[in-house]
Amino acid sequence: MQNIRPKRPLTYTKNIAILFDMGELFTRKDVKQSTKSIYALRKAVASGEVIRIMQGWYTKSCTTPLGLARELCRKIPDFVLAGESAEQLFSGQELTFPIQGYVKHSRRAVSNEFVVTTRKRTVQSFTHNKVRVVTGYQKLIFDGHSSGVERLYSGRSGAQKMRLHQREHPRKRKRADTILKRYGADSGAELKVANLLRKLGFEPEHNYLIGGYAFDLVLPKKKIAIEINSWEFHSERGQFVADHVKGNEAVVRGWTVLRFSGSDIAHHLGYVSEILQEILKKRKRRFRPLVWRWHLGAN
Repeated sequence: MQNIRPKRPLTYTKNIAILFDMGELFTRKDVKQSTKSIYALRKAVASGEVIRIMQGWYTKSCTTPLGLARELCRKIPDFVLAGESAEQLFSGQELTFPIQGYVKHSRRAVSNEFVVTTRKRTVQSFTHNKVRVVTGYQKLIFDGHSSGVERLYSGRSGAQKMRLHQREHPRKRKRADTILKRYGADSGAELKVANLLRKLGFEPEHNYLIGGYAFDLVLPKKKIAIEINSWEFHSERGQFVADHVKGNEAVVRGWTVLRFSGSDIAHHLGYVSEILQEILKKRKRRFRPLVWRWHLGAN
């Protein structure tokens, strides 16, 4: 766990000591109202006994990254967690310094070992783990990749949360959806398979939890779980391992797990349809040639 620690022992005059009763973050205005001594504050900052977090904002010491993020959100109404810090929060990881965030366009941006801010005119946010954080959908728009977003939009409420965030960005939806499709989250490929299931008379549930893991499409009554895997996202080592474990966990619970790649959907949708019909409609099973003899994605 990272901490902000003062460079020297806390040796203060009477006026400096009063600063320590102001909470985790305090401002020059707080100092003026209490000690009337900006000189004392400057001296404390110069000696490392008080830390300047960003313009006009100071802290006394020993704040964890998460604690600092919460305090920034509480004290600065326009501060919103973003970037790598948002990824860590979405993924359930421990926050690290520097805390990355957005501030309103009229505020000066800052970059130091504790906080890095970027100015934005309009930011859509929501509260996650007691921190005001940019929505995953707007993070896609600003960052151009989906790191950390899959975890945010997983689980039973994931699809509903995504639709809510989509409505907040009607003009940018096409760009964000393009990024999502590249990573296989709520993708066009997934929608195509969902439509195939509906044509067969089955209504799938999205992001359904089995053993604590979210599956893309599920038919609970049939105990069939379907995963649509894109290469860009699922080839990453941690996700690759997780995919195998979650598949095994579903199987030992009595589920049938079907996995299709983005390439299956793009080039061989008929093959996907045949597999679904053979399993759901009890059609005659057909054994196919080895995959590299016919699959465009395997050559």
